[in-house]
Amino acid sequence: MARIIPASQALNRFLLYSFFHIHVYGEDNWPHTDKGLILAPKHCSRWDPLLLALLSPRPLRFVATTTEFKGLQGWFMRRLGAIPIDREQTKPSSIYAMVNLLQAGEPVVIFPEGGIRDHLGPLKPGLGRMAVNMERKYQLALQVLPIVIRYSPAAVRGATVEILILPPLQVSQFMSDASLPADPQQDKQVSRQLTQALQQALASAWSPSQGSDLEPPEPRSSYSGFEAGHHYPYPQ
Repeated sequence: MARIIPASQALNRFLLYSFFHIHVYGEDNWPHTDKGLILAPKHCSRWDPLLLALLSPRPLRFVATTTEFKGLQGWFMRRLGAIPIDREQTKPSSIYAMVNLLQAGEPVVIFPEGGIRDHLGPLKPGLGRMAVNMERKYQLALQVLPIVIRYSPAAVRGATVEILILPPLQVSQFMSDASLPADPQQDKQVSRQLTQALQQALASAWSPSQGSDLEPPEPRSSYSGFEAGHHYPYPQ
């Protein structure tokens, strides 16, 4: 199946830099390798996927529920290489697709809340469960990268957008020994701990009143519109 990502990246960049004033924080938190990288962003706007695509020179592969793959939206998502997930029962084919992408160094994006919310709600257990299961079975050295995107005053033209990249969570560090055979009860507890750590990370950046130290006085990278011929740095 043909991919439309290369052409859409240039259009996406032009659109976003024309529409928003974008500031990126925490670029140093982006892992040195994209292998085994799962992005776990707070989801508060339909602009989020387009903004996330600015962070990586490689195409991102989004995971979405099967209900999203309908009509024109479904056609477009398939053309972008999105991965359908059945919320009731994850099919092995979806897991294999993610594993192959992660091994090939293509970052996979999973919105841990399971939908768009204007507040930070409880995270769904799916991301943590899949990450632990994949690490246990395939030992991918998985990293879960929390990301928060904030729009001020709202996700409208001319708004200021802050993208905060938080320190990655090493999945194997939550496990006593990822090479051991699966223990359902232990893995359930580990996935719960991973989910809680992700929730805390997102909350620390989503609510500035909690005293997050992730916000420097001035942004490390500031984008206030698209400039032809200018190279915009990406996290390495």
